[in-house]
Amino acid sequence: MVKRMVLLWLTLVLALTACGQNTGTTSQPTAAPAQPTPAPSGGKLRFIIGTGGTGGVFFPYGGGLARILTEKMPNTEATAQETGGSVDNLKLLQNDEAQIGFTTADSAYDAINGVAAYKDTGKVPAAAIAVLYQSFIHVVARADSGIPAWPI
Repeated sequence: MVKRMVLLWLTLVLALTACGQNTGTTSQPTAAPAQPTPAPSGGKLRFIIGTGGTGGVFFPYGGGLARILTEKMPNTEATAQETGGSVDNLKLLQNDEAQIGFTTADSAYDAINGVAAYKDTGKVPAAAIAVLYQSFIHVVARADSGIPAWPI
């Protein structure tokens, strides 16, 4: 439940941050959005963003997102965590050790279907909240594999 609330809030915050404009006036929504549940201690809602290695693109994206969410979401502290990348991030989500994780499309597909790197751990109940950039996957095979060459 908390994971869904966090995703709802993140989607709202990202949309407002990306599209919003400070006009000096405020408007009241017709219905208040659901609030994330605070930590059991009554303190801040804390969550982890699984990123990637410090030399890759996921790490700075995660740090920036954590900073924005911490600044814009009341009573919230987001932290970017260096990880091994897509597979690690989805497994952290699966084990409730992270609430957001960056991933490539192919790894996300494998995770939600419980195949490849996720065969032993099973399906990961994850959903996309944003696309960061286009990423291309190159697939190669040995010439004698029987797989036809491009174009088919």
